[in-house]
Amino acid sequence: MPAQHWSPNDRACIGVLGQAPFKAEGRKRMREGGRKGGLSNGKSSDEPSVDCGESWYELAGRVLQVKPGAIKRLANLRSRAPDMFDAVRDRRLHVVIDAERLAKSLPDAADRAVVLEQWTAGKGRVPIRALATKRKQEKRIAEMAPGSP
Repeated sequence: MPAQHWSPNDRACIGVLGQAPFKAEGRKRMREGGRKGGLSNGKSSDEPSVDCGESWYELAGRVLQVKPGAIKRLANLRSRAPDMFDAVRDRRLHVVIDAERLAKSLPDAADRAVVLEQWTAGKGRVPIRALATKRKQEKRIAEMAPGSP
């Protein structure tokens, strides 16, 4: 897919998947700053760094032309619920907050997969939050049913 057709979510996913080089660049800048000294030592550098103090997601956001918050949110989502990150990356979910809410409300990946399948089958007509609530209610009823372990 050509770069001009990438959505902001696509570019943010690229930033998350390629976070190792951005983190390495940040460590390199920290080491250089330590060698030169800094304002904390009463010294000022002759060449101020443009990206001084940037975190890896801010650098990635600047390079990929996407907001750093989008990259940070997707990085957190990837660490908490990799299946929801994959859904955003594969464009099954287009709204990151839906993926975050689904990951928060349903801790089990199998339940999230069922809800995501229902949502895609219904072509997104029913809000994903309502489907997650319905799934939680179904599980609660099944647990309270007589004869269940």
